[in-house]
Amino acid sequence: LDLCRKHQAQEWFYMKVCRRGEEECTYLDNDKRTKAVVSRINALGYSNVSLGFHPSQSTFGKQEQWNKEVERLKQLIGESPIYGRNHHLLYNGVTYRWWERLMCETKEGTGIVSNCVFHRRLGFRSGVAVPYTIFDLNDRKPLLIKEVPCEIMDSAIRLHKYPSAEAARSDIEKVIEEVRRYHGCMLLTWHIYIRSVETIDYYYKWCEETMRYASR
Repeated sequence: LDLCRKHQAQEWFYMKVCRRGEEECTYLDNDKRTKAVVSRINALGYSNVSLGFHPSQSTFGKQEQWNKEVERLKQLIGESPIYGRNHHLLYNGVTYRWWERLMCETKEGTGIVSNCVFHRRLGFRSGVAVPYTIFDLNDRKPLLIKEVPCEIMDSAIRLHKYPSAEAARSDIEKVIEEVRRYHGCMLLTWHIYIRSVETIDYYYKWCEETMRYASR
C-alpha cells in the first residue's frame, strides 16, 4: 500500500476464498484475521486500491465451485469485484463468460482480468502491453471485460533461477523499457503469501526497486 501510494500506482488485491479441504487453500476467507485485513483496506478509503477475485484451481470447469467462491467473495468484500485473475492458465472461453456475468453486476457493468502472464520468465505472453477487449470466439462477439496483461510476476524471479540478482534486475529493466517504448501499461503481480519472516525484507526490496524503476 505504501509503495503504491508513493508511486501513484493502482493496486488490486486479488482475494482467494478457499476453505479447508479445497485445493490451493492458503488462508481462510472466513477467518477473523482475513476479515480484519479487508476491513482495514476498506477503512483506508484509498481511491487507487481495490479488492478483486482470485478463484482457486478447483473452479476450473466447475461452475458450482465457482459460484460458491463468488458468494464467499461477495460476503467478504461486500460487493461484486471489478478486478480478478485466474490461477496459472486455468481459464477458457467458458471461464471468461463467467467473469463477464460476475462483473456485469458491478455499477460499472464491466471489469478487468489479468490472466495472460508468464510464470517462469518475464515478458509479453499476449504479445502486447496494453489493455484489450476479450473476444468470444464461440459466440463471435466481444465480451464486456478487458484483459490487462501482466509483464512481470514475482514467481518468474524465483523460478527462472537467475545466476545473480544483477541478471534478474537486468531482465526486469529490459521489460519495463519495452513497455515504456510503446507507451504501454506496466502490470506487476506480487504474491503476499510467499513471504516469510526470513525473506520479507528481501521481497519488499525487489518490489520497491521494480516500482521505482518503472515510475521514473
